[in-house]
Amino acid sequence: MLDQSYTISSVDELEERIGERPATIDLKVIDHLDAGALEWIACSPLAVLGLACSDGLRATLAGGTSGFMEADRTTLRIPRDSIDEAPNIEPGAGFGSLLVAPQIGETLRINGSIIECKVDCYIVQVDECFIHCAKAMLRSDFWKVAEREAPIGERSDLLSSARFLALVSMDDKSRVDVSPKGDPAGSLVRSEGNELWIADRPGNLKADSFNNMLAQPKIAGLLLEPRNSQILQFSGNARASTNPLKNVLAVDGKNPKIAMQIELDEIQEWKSKALQSSKIWLLPKPALKGSKTLLGHLRLNKETTLAKSLGSAYPPEPDALQQGLDKDYSANLY
Repeated sequence: MLDQSYTISSVDELEERIGERPATIDLKVIDHLDAGALEWIACSPLAVLGLACSDGLRATLAGGTSGFMEADRTTLRIPRDSIDEAPNIEPGAGFGSLLVAPQIGETLRINGSIIECKVDCYIVQVDECFIHCAKAMLRSDFWKVAEREAPIGERSDLLSSARFLALVSMDDKSRVDVSPKGDPAGSLVRSEGNELWIADRPGNLKADSFNNMLAQPKIAGLLLEPRNSQILQFSGNARASTNPLKNVLAVDGKNPKIAMQIELDEIQEWKSKALQSSKIWLLPKPALKGSKTLLGHLRLNKETTLAKSLGSAYPPEPDALQQGLDKDYSANLY
């Protein structure tokens, strides 16, 4: 049973704890796939998929050789045989995704809806596309952690050794989002009875997951340990909580301001064929730069009504933007 006494129940309460959502944050979001996003898709052998299906909110993985998904300006095509577990997907289902490129800290998030279920693929209508910062990857040592000699066999092992989480949430209109989380082993998630606790760390204050939880509490997620193909999938109901129990997830003496308190409906473990097919940790780093793709999105939005109303200047040059990102990554991980 979720403890309501510490529950955050409004946007005002949420922003009082984590900070106000910046008015400029949506300037990094575009409503189509530009050249930079298409290049990212062509270099990505792995994606986390979030789906608002007829049987609930689901999280799964899709993987293959780099570029296994095809795309054009407005649609994304995902081969059926690339997906670990294809739940009951129907046209109209809300869709979110997180695309991972080898050795790159930033990730690409693409949201939309399933518009067609073909024999060999699912076709997604793209509504949102944007670059996510590298903090989750850096916190998890996603590209640096050594491979474990022995495979994980017990659920408790994976809960304690997991370093990376993809959290799937949706709003009250079934619009889906997939958000990456990362921490050292033992600090990412804590199991308490039938509940999971996940800390919130400093980010870009977009706070999609928490805003979705305020609209409706259903969530799903995937936990994994880098370089291991065993994954843990879960679903349940979540709240943003200020409960002092969150402090067991402190890192370097820094307590999280809030945490996700998740009452589990389902939890299962399997060996991911998508992870195995992707060979994600064996591939060389492609000629991608998160700052370059982000800059392209900012420039597409520089003439929007919002940008003009805020008096936003032209976006910085790539080197200046990268320096700003690196400074934030160094100073604000926890």
